Amino acid sequence: MEEWLRADPTWRALGFASRKAFLGRFLVRARFCPGVPKDVRDAYHTVERMMAYSYYHYPLYDEACRRVLGIFEMAVTIRAVQLLESKGHEVPPNRKFTLNAKIELISAEPIYAYFRSQLHLIRDFRNSLSHPTDHSFMGGMNLRPIIAIVNVINFIFLDMAQVGINQRRSRELSALFGPFTDGPVVIEAWGKRIVTDGFGFDAMLEIGGSEVCLCWFSVVSELTLSRLKDSVFEEPVVLRLEDLRFLDGKLEARERGTGDLIVLHRGLTSGERDAYERFFEGFAGLEEIWRFAFMDNNKVKLARAVEDFIYELSCQSYT
Repeated sequence: MEEWLRADPTWRALGFASRKAFLGRFLVRARFCPGVPKDVRDAYHTVERMMAYSYYHYPLYDEACRRVLGIFEMAVTIRAVQLLESKGHEVPPNRKFTLNAKIELISAEPIYAYFRSQLHLIRDFRNSLSHPTDHSFMGGMNLRPIIAIVNVINFIFLDMAQVGINQRRSRELSALFGPFTDGPVVIEAWGKRIVTDGFGFDAMLEIGGSEVCLCWFSVVSELTLSRLKDSVFEEPVVLRLEDLRFLDGKLEARERGTGDLIVLHRGLTSGERDAYERFFEGFAGLEEIWRFAFMDNNKVKLARAVEDFIYELSCQSYT
């Protein structure tokens, strides 16, 4: 038996030397909101075990991803049938009721329209795995798609009225963050003054009566520019903020978890403004490929941060 319970060396090569470290990173637990049907939840419990046991056999993580895609199709089917029956419509025969048709039916609802492209991206991913042109293994690279699929399954079963309320509030918050979107902006936090080219707002969830916002910024400094010239991309700083107070030309908030006070304003000193301008003069002088690489790196990191934020907190929000 010991022969079958040896860790796959691939995980160690990727930096996960213990089962605990592996599970902490790659086990996507069943964090489903109350509206998700029992059949979907039960099917996902099998996937959890497949992910856990892939520690002993790397390709098993690919099989877990395929199962998740099957659960996605099950969830879309159930939700499409629910919508049809709620309107007194008949369910079309199987040959006409394709996955594409079900996605179109769901995304015809204004509340879900925003997720139409993501639903189709998952469908395309499912089709590519159903008709492979080679037999290589993605392994741990399937982590991000699995998290995204769990989030989408949660979303299509949420209470539509509550989703509408949250979407409207997010638009209101986006407008309130507007004055701080473009730089230069000063952030006073952690005993420092940090100059940034803007402060971003990406998502909001209400938890226990408190609005928790996912925000981010990139540090603008001579060190940042020096690292860019050496092809080193600094990570955007991602914050989860609550207790927001929008004052006259200023924003005050607390970082969730630490309680640290975060203050935003545009009151730069002359030295900070000069350094800000020097940064962008140097940034403009970089080769175009590095400027685009810097921006693309930020987009990828922020997309992951949003997925993680929704995955970790949506069940606390929609209870």
